[in-house]
Amino acid sequence: NLSRSRYGKNYTVEVTPTGEGDITITVAENSALNQGDGGNSSAAVTVLYIPPFGEGSGTEADPYIISTKEDLKSLSENNDHWDKYFKQSADIEFETLDFEEGGSFYNNGNGFSPIGNDDTYFTGSYDGEGHTITGLYIDRPDQDYVGFIGLNDGFVKDLGLINVNIKDGHYYIGGLIGSNFGSLSRCYVTGSVSGLDHIGGLAGAIYSGAVSNCYSTSSVLGEGQKGGLIGTFDDNQNANVSNCYSTGLVSEDGGGLIGTVWYNYDNLINCFWDTETSGQTTAVRDGNGKGISGLTTADMLEQDSFTGWDFENVWQMCGYPVLQWEQRTYCPPAIVGETAINVEENTGATLNV
Repeated sequence: NLSRSRYGKNYTVEVTPTGEGDITITVAENSALNQGDGGNSSAAVTVLYIPPFGEGSGTEADPYIISTKEDLKSLSENNDHWDKYFKQSADIEFETLDFEEGGSFYNNGNGFSPIGNDDTYFTGSYDGEGHTITGLYIDRPDQDYVGFIGLNDGFVKDLGLINVNIKDGHYYIGGLIGSNFGSLSRCYVTGSVSGLDHIGGLAGAIYSGAVSNCYSTSSVLGEGQKGGLIGTFDDNQNANVSNCYSTGLVSEDGGGLIGTVWYNYDNLINCFWDTETSGQTTAVRDGNGKGISGLTTADMLEQDSFTGWDFENVWQMCGYPVLQWEQRTYCPPAIVGETAINVEENTGATLNV
């Protein structure tokens, strides 16, 4: 509060800090606070602190709490916080109106602004705490590094993105990560992802860091390097992908799991893709697909197909494998084929399935 006693007027300045340091308030000459008494009026100054997020201080012991769309907006628009710790405390769901003109995430039709870019990487930690974000929309045709997190050199875990619509990105486009140099664990993505080159349902590119126990059912559409899970994988910088799978449809000339693999030094481990739903019969479009196995849909529905996976602590079968933190209460029956039959009325025919 900035208050002026002479005329009984109160002035309020709201301050949302974007970093650490001193706050300086300057009263301009001839302003409302500096008029009367020859410009010598006194004012009591109190700074009203408005935290950037509802709770927390951004440290490992006291992470910022993400519980609303407004929290995500603050995170995406304030790169000074991209080296901090975050924890999501509730499921978050976007509405179509959020991305239309007048909506909080319209941004001239471009939708959500990715966290992390080529100027400032995300180097912090985002713990989804077993929560989801539904309905994320991004349309940035001239932008590289597009996803919920555009450029990641931090740590992301236990997060689900449901029904993403990431369309017409340029280079490095993924449902969760545009380009990754950090770590991803126990995450999944559903929906659709499209772009020009380096496109994946989970991540556009993995250049270093570890990716484990993740999956994508997103469809993937693009012209260049594209795969159901990852667009480009480069093991030359010690990248590692283990215990992951994808099932989404991949457009022509793509890889079932990965578009292009560079320098595969045995760091693709126990990964799978659905050869039927993906429309792809090869693990990768270019490069060495060692460590990746293609399975039919029927085999993808069998736990025994996923050798080396942890079904006691990480995974459970619900049709396809899902993460235990999803806590699925209903698993729809799997349909692995269809047979047409003709039963005449009142014939008493019996169908055994």
